[in-house]
Amino acid sequence: MNAVENRTIVGKSVRITGDVSGSEDFTLDGELLGTISLPTARLTIGPAALLRGQVAAQDVVIHGRLEGDVRAAGRVELRSSAVVLGNIYADRLSIEDGASLRGEVDPARAGEPLLPSTRASAPAAAQVPAALAALRNALDELDSVNLPLSGNADDQPASLFAETEA
Repeated sequence: MNAVENRTIVGKSVRITGDVSGSEDFTLDGELLGTISLPTARLTIGPAALLRGQVAAQDVVIHGRLEGDVRAAGRVELRSSAVVLGNIYADRLSIEDGASLRGEVDPARAGEPLLPSTRASAPAAAQVPAALAALRNALDELDSVNLPLSGNADDQPASLFAETEA
């Protein structure tokens, strides 16, 4: 990390797991898994940055990827390379052409406090893609097996809408 004139910069090769709080401007160019709380400062998420967690700051400028909610007392700016998967709660919002937002926008909730950190559940969340891949492989294997559905000797599939007597 590098501190310059009341601003902290986290470089592209830096990965942080944990919560960050402070009162000076903060620029993230690396990866962070956790919560950022800068109630009187500006957060800048650089073009190469990945942030998985919640954010609360005076102002937020996003160039990179944010997976989590944003709360800003002032302004949130989504630059053209921004990808946000989460909700934005800010008094003011600016979105450049090319930016991507999947979530809700609610200015009335800008002053609400952050929810407790979800950092503890992050290892389980990180395992979800691997579990989904294993499930897809298992389903693909099942699709390739020809098993009779009814157990009939003639291997005819059972009707899904079998007729019943009234």
